[in-house]
Amino acid sequence: MLTASEARELSGRTLDEKLEALGERIKSFIEENKAQGRTVRELRTGWDYKEDKSLWIEGGYSDEWYEAKKKLEQLGYKVQFYHHEGQFVDMYTSISW
Repeated sequence: MLTASEARELSGRTLDEKLEALGERIKSFIEENKAQGRTVRELRTGWDYKEDKSLWIEGGYSDEWYEAKKKLEQLGYKVQFYHHEGQFVDMYTSISW
């Protein structure tokens, strides 16, 4: 029989869990750069944060993306989706503070 814990794991992370993981990465990203004498004020998903691609890259402008944007902006972040098509497609969410 499938346990509730196993079912949660199969279902994937909730939006709040994804945002919590992002927050942890922002903190470690700042610390890593600070240790190298750099000040950062922006994290680009797909470049600086590779988790939850279905939300931050492929999900740009989806309902879940807009909800994540809203929650981050309530915390004072600026959130923008970047999409450029040239020889290659470049897409990511820019999160700045």
